[in-house]
Amino acid sequence: LAKVAGGRFKVVRISDTLGSAKDMEELEAIVVSPQTLRGALMINHARRRRGLQPLDIVVVRLVVDDMGRVLSSTRIRRLLEQNQGKEVTPKPWGEKALK
Repeated sequence: LAKVAGGRFKVVRISDTLGSAKDMEELEAIVVSPQTLRGALMINHARRRRGLQPLDIVVVRLVVDDMGRVLSSTRIRRLLEQNQGKEVTPKPWGEKALK
């Protein structure tokens, strides 16, 4: 992402269907998985209704392991816990997850 966006990006958590992306005029693009593409289309629809430019939608594939299971951040934390014997607690974006 840094190569494509030249360091001009911000990771923002969208906690509901539309989040703040529907209102933020300065946004240019949204990165989604195939599973969340519909939400990005809904965001663009809401932006158009508000007179804002639609976002470029970048769809990325999910990473899977050798068994075909999605490698999510939750799963990675659980694997770290099992392999290192440390307690793992979910933390907000940008904070360390291991105690």
